[in-house]
Amino acid sequence: MDRYFISFLGSHDLGTIDNGPIVSLLGYVKPTHIYLFITKGYVETNNIESLREYYKKYTSYPINIIETNIEDPTNHKEIYSKIIDSIEGINNDAKESKSQVFINLTSGTPAIISVLSLLSMTGFVNRAIGVYAPNPKFDNMLKVDTLDFYKNSFAYNTLKTLINNKEYDATLRFLEQNKILKNLSSDKEFMDILNFANQRIMGNFEKAYELYQDIPMLHSLEYKNPTNLYEIASEYYISAQVAIAKNDSFQSILKLGIIREILTSFLCQKLLKESYAEEIIIYDTKEERPPRFNLDNLNTYGQDLKEYIINTLSNSKLKLKFDFSREVNAYTEGLILEYLLEKGNTSNLAKIKRNFHILEELKGERNKLAHRLSTPQINKKWNASIKDILILIAEEFSYSQPDFSSYKEINEILLTKLKQALN
Repeated sequence: MDRYFISFLGSHDLGTIDNGPIVSLLGYVKPTHIYLFITKGYVETNNIESLREYYKKYTSYPINIIETNIEDPTNHKEIYSKIIDSIEGINNDAKESKSQVFINLTSGTPAIISVLSLLSMTGFVNRAIGVYAPNPKFDNMLKVDTLDFYKNSFAYNTLKTLINNKEYDATLRFLEQNKILKNLSSDKEFMDILNFANQRIMGNFEKAYELYQDIPMLHSLEYKNPTNLYEIASEYYISAQVAIAKNDSFQSILKLGIIREILTSFLCQKLLKESYAEEIIIYDTKEERPPRFNLDNLNTYGQDLKEYIINTLSNSKLKLKFDFSREVNAYTEGLILEYLLEKGNTSNLAKIKRNFHILEELKGERNKLAHRLSTPQINKKWNASIKDILILIAEEFSYSQPDFSSYKEINEILLTKLKQALN
């Protein structure tokens, strides 16, 4: 197998000094591909060909000296920007031949060594191993470091950020793609909790509940498979917060728009049942069967509602003629809900009505999403109004208040296990 060696030439590697760090490491690593990076100051004070000839005494392979034009070897940003293209080219060659890459972490300024360490531990340099020349003050041993500590520290901070942001799917993919913190990815309980959180926030509630039942550590949290539209809307609301936190206006508007429709349908069903003695709209238990008017009951018990729909549509700009034999769509449910909330005689229903008026603009924005290229603008009031509606529904119909903090508790468990994996 070929061996790649990457190093900066440091002040202790000058050709006049025998057994400098690079000489020691060339003898130890025995690389087949040698790349020595030099700063602008090094070029000004040394003869490049003399340096090349000097190092040829310690290897039979070509010496590639790369002039970086780095003026300030203490400036991390400058170092990175002036070596990244060369490092990427070397790395691509090494990856193609599945070769090991050795990086000298002895020579160069602390800033140079830091940048090389970061490029290695983040995986930018494939299969990188750090090598250190002996320090005569302490011993004569060459040291090898797989940089696992750096890699694990980087992984810890990355995973911590992803978990705090409820990016559970990205957390799973990061663990799969980066073979680090292996004791974490092999921890079944951690992975099950992570999968539970991911399935739940993705809306796969049945799968989430199956996982929940098998994880005793989660049983201190109350969770059940949502059984009605209100519970589903509450779960989706937490999912929408992820998109909002990322400033993803497309997903934010899409998810908030879906929640508005779910809550419209839920309240429509709930208030119809409370307002009329008989079933006015047939809501089939089969999802593929859309809701439809029970025409006999509508004509017998719901003439007021029927007249409201006819009058509203006839007075609209569109002058629509309504066919009551057709399925009840989201638009019709919106009309019905507006009428039922108008008839409502509680303060909670009045507040719900005001919040739905704020969401009228959201309805239009959601419909535009598929027909625009520009970034839509999200109104912060939409998110607040939906949260208010969820809380008001719980008060009005004596439901348990939605637990918006449940993911915080899940994250505390995940982050505790994450911290244990680093130690």
